[in-house]
Order: sequence, then C-alpha cells, then structure tokens
Amino acid sequence: PAAGDVPGPPPPPGPPSGGNDAEEDVWSESERERFLEAIRAHGRDFKKVSAAVNSKGVAKCRAFFARNRKTLALDEMLREGGHAPVGAPRGAAVAAQQQQQAQAAQQAQAAQQAQAAQ
Repeated sequence: PAAGDVPGPPPPPGPPSGGNDAEEDVWSESERERFLEAIRAHGRDFKKVSAAVNSKGVAKCRAFFARNRKTLALDEMLREGGHAPVGAPRGAAVAAQQQQQAQAAQQAQAAQQAQAAQ
C-alpha cells in the first residue's frame, strides 16, 4: 500500500471445511414422512416436494433423494406412484401416468360389465 493508505478490514471467515452445515442435513422423522408422501404424490418435482416438506429447500430435498435413493427404494416408489424413474427420458412421467389411468379405466369398465351381467 502507498504511504497514508489504511488497509481495509479483513475478509469475513469462509465456511467451515467442506462448507456443509450438518444441522440442516438432519431430517426429523416428520420431515422424512412428509418427504416420502410428497415423492409418492409429486415424483421428482422437487419444488412441490420442498413445499410439502415445508422446512427444507429444493436443494436439500434433491440431495436427500440422491443420498437415500437406494436405501429407501425411492425408484420403486416412483414407479408405484406412476412417476418416471430416475434417468427416464422426458415425457415418460406423462406416459406412465396415462398408462396408469388407462389401466384404471379398463378395470372400472370390466367391473361395470361384470356387474351388469349378473
């Protein structure tokens, strides 16, 4: 610095090593239950999942999904809910939902026909 210059304040300290706030990564049982219900209902629409959990942001929900995908059988849960599994091409969720609706309509029609035949 030139004569007469006063150095500014030191920069603020950076995040702790790893930059990971462990407190935010802890999920309560209630948060886990809301997350699973939201995954069943909304698939991988993490904005809706985050809104349903109500205490974790989109990034935290996405990370929780990635960390627990195998241990919680989340891919199977997606399929059961008629949602596209991870890695499926775009539009697959719509196709899966349409297929599920068509199957439900066929079952309802068959039940009506069986009832009418009695």
